Amino acid sequence: MDGAPGLGGLRAASVLFAAALACCAAPPAPAEGKADSPMAESWVFFTRSVGSAGTLGASFTADAALVRTDASLPGIPRIGFFRRPAEAGEFSRLATSIRALGAPRESGTHFPGAPLVSLGIMTNGKAEVVHEQEESELNPAEKQVSSSLEATVEKVLEHPHKALEASIEWVRGTIEPDDELAILVRVSNPGLAPVPFVHPAGREEGESGLAVVLARVGPDGVAVEAREVTFEASEVSEIGADGKPIAGPYTATVELAPGKDLRLRARSRVRFVPASYRASARIDVEAPPDSDEKAVAGTISVELPALGVVRPGAKRGKD
Repeated sequence: MDGAPGLGGLRAASVLFAAALACCAAPPAPAEGKADSPMAESWVFFTRSVGSAGTLGASFTADAALVRTDASLPGIPRIGFFRRPAEAGEFSRLATSIRALGAPRESGTHFPGAPLVSLGIMTNGKAEVVHEQEESELNPAEKQVSSSLEATVEKVLEHPHKALEASIEWVRGTIEPDDELAILVRVSNPGLAPVPFVHPAGREEGESGLAVVLARVGPDGVAVEAREVTFEASEVSEIGADGKPIAGPYTATVELAPGKDLRLRARSRVRFVPASYRASARIDVEAPPDSDEKAVAGTISVELPALGVVRPGAKRGKD
């Protein structure tokens, strides 16, 4: 297909991403006067698409495991950088499983936006082997190795270094057809370093980065007619730990220290047909202007309980 990226370009991008991760995973430079520690000569890398536009990358050396993601995984509402020391035998186990795949298979030309999985081994700064396929085209052996890498990634996500996580809930889980849709959002820093980002309610105009996606559930239980509700910055307010609003204007950016959080309330007037709606919410985290490549940015998604839209007078719940 004209305009679609070739296999060589995609593999080159995966290798460059892996090299950048490995550099981040390298141990800190020794103190002056101490002998240099040798850098790992080989590392395993793993990258894959997350959602419609996100990318997750992981690098595993003999010393450390590092993950970076700009889109959260299902059930793990975190983005950023994550790191922990390598477990005993971890690198050897992963490298052996990749080498057992043999020579890479041809994967042809990928359509733009196709979800890709790339895994391989770098040795002395060069690609020893790279396996890359569309996620739907992985063979059983590749699926097994990818699943093993994925499981290891999820363990590393339990060790945030420079990261943000979010929780989102309904103010009311039942509303009327012409009513106010409102959510409570908590963005927190579970890591070890401060994280600056654009304040969702601090923008002078435009969208806040908060959104809810609702899909009406039909009589047969099948979800239909998905609809996205976005919140303008003017529809978002910061609230305190007691739930009371904090008067604006708000700063353009906020810097969360480790262990701190930012609490928000977003509300928008909507009109929906009475029904039950499957729901999810997201916050698009934007790094401050002039941030470098180590900035935390991306999309955190959260599944919500079903939203009930009922006829006037049948509403339950409270503000």
